[in-house]
Amino acid sequence: MSHESFLKGLDRTFGSLSKPSGQVAGGLICVVIDHFAEIRDRLGYAGLVDLDQQVCRVVEEQLGTNSLLFNPGLMEVVALVEQVEPVELKNRAGCLFQELNHHDFPMGDDSVAITVSLTVCALDLRFGSAGQMLLEVFKGAESLSLGGGNQWVEIHPTLSARQASNDDRQMLMLLMESLRKDHLEVVFQLLLPATDDSVRSFQMLPRLRATSGSLLVAAEFLPVARKAGLLGTIDRWMLNHAIRIISQRSDDRGFRLFINQSAELLADSRRREKLAAQLESGPDIRGQLVLDFQLTDAMSNLNGAEAMLDLASKNGLQVCFSRFDDHSNVDLLIDRLRCDYLRLSPDLVHRLTGGEDLAGDLDALTEPLRRKGIRVIAPMIEDATVMTNLWKSGVDYLQGNMIQEAEQDLRLAD
Repeated sequence: MSHESFLKGLDRTFGSLSKPSGQVAGGLICVVIDHFAEIRDRLGYAGLVDLDQQVCRVVEEQLGTNSLLFNPGLMEVVALVEQVEPVELKNRAGCLFQELNHHDFPMGDDSVAITVSLTVCALDLRFGSAGQMLLEVFKGAESLSLGGGNQWVEIHPTLSARQASNDDRQMLMLLMESLRKDHLEVVFQLLLPATDDSVRSFQMLPRLRATSGSLLVAAEFLPVARKAGLLGTIDRWMLNHAIRIISQRSDDRGFRLFINQSAELLADSRRREKLAAQLESGPDIRGQLVLDFQLTDAMSNLNGAEAMLDLASKNGLQVCFSRFDDHSNVDLLIDRLRCDYLRLSPDLVHRLTGGEDLAGDLDALTEPLRRKGIRVIAPMIEDATVMTNLWKSGVDYLQGNMIQEAEQDLRLAD
């Protein structure tokens, strides 16, 4: 196979990772024959060419017909193995390593034994490109060979939080790979009730783990997701994950989860129909799930927001609208968009805490809403004095790092 054909095939297969058919894409296996200089001096170039061709035949026989070979130079070959699971890919690499290291290669009247250095790598969007992935498996095998050889290892992408944050493409690849493999993560932040509430409330927030192990907060990857049209996918993942968590703790009805949602459920009637069908056929989560929308999204999709409120009421969900401030339309919230919870905008909280009468100002703003049964949340509480002042004001819940930093475990008991 020509170099050009192989590289095109690799690009095509790597690109399939972003599609449903890419769930079992395959991977690369790279073989470098150890002690190149000594073998060259012993066999000469004619012998090297013969040995190289024999090695390629063994690789092809071992890996099967669903592999493409790339032979960039003497004594090294890489195979693209398509449509195999990562575990099977690793098994094939191990068998190939054993075969090459125990194979007799005929050479004139004698035969030659070799050792090889081998790397194996499942196709992974976090490499950013097919070319970068190919480069990494070659560099890995060459490094093993220079260190003495006769080893094989798996190659994994390395991407730090800083690298991802500074590069939208890397961030997008990391996000797509996490969604494809169901590896998005969540953390939980407590909402502290300022009034009596026997049910513990938590905000469930998405996190993206870089390959370095550090977690990226939503503000770092949601703008990239929005540009790529992936917000709806993240919404559905969060919704399904929340339902799964609640159903797994069906013996404990004493908690509720708030999850952020984009405007998709408000703008798309078919998406609401699918949600209604899912709730009807799924586990009983009544009273335990709160869908949290931006107030501006609700106002931009007024009919859809009213339909969403109706769907929630019929199916035992609750709704929160976020980023309410002193310029918001209170009458609209009372008359048409009467939600269960209203989260104040962080800017409003900051400005009110700088006033002389925080409790009075907040009571004047929120009293008409609370009189209609809407509970008010004050977010982003980072200061003890602010927390104390808000505790005495017209809010029902306090949320922020001063109350509790977000945690990876859902702790239902102190």
